[in-house]
Amino acid sequence: MRTTLHIQRYSDWQGQWVRAVGAGWAKIINSDLDTPLLEGVAHTLVRFWCDDVAPGYIAQGYEGGRRFVREQYERLRRVQAPGKVLELWNEPDCNTNDGLRNLNSATLGAIDAARELGVTLCILNVAEANPHDNDTHNEAVVSWKWD
Repeated sequence: MRTTLHIQRYSDWQGQWVRAVGAGWAKIINSDLDTPLLEGVAHTLVRFWCDDVAPGYIAQGYEGGRRFVREQYERLRRVQAPGKVLELWNEPDCNTNDGLRNLNSATLGAIDAARELGVTLCILNVAEANPHDNDTHNEAVVSWKWD
């Protein structure tokens, strides 16, 4: 069994602890730039807090997704961590037709920009129970969103 860790605020002692527990992945929010992190961990998922601006990128669809990745690239490039993966926006709107349409388009744009830059992405970080049934108790309401 492999352990995966979510680190909100990275501290120097955590690298040794992460190796000791044998974590295969570690997720770091707003990681330090230009500072070696988590040596010995296979993969590091990096998310820069952008919850306040993410809806604006997503609302711009395909071009917003491309712009998001290009604008995050310099910071990601400076993160010194093994197997870096950039996580896209956190818990986006998945409960409206417009939200889903924009998220789909923005995600495709982000994938294309990441491919051009050689960046690996983690996409579709949605909240537990999101998409949800909007209190309809109708499973079809949820399943069409995933489809």
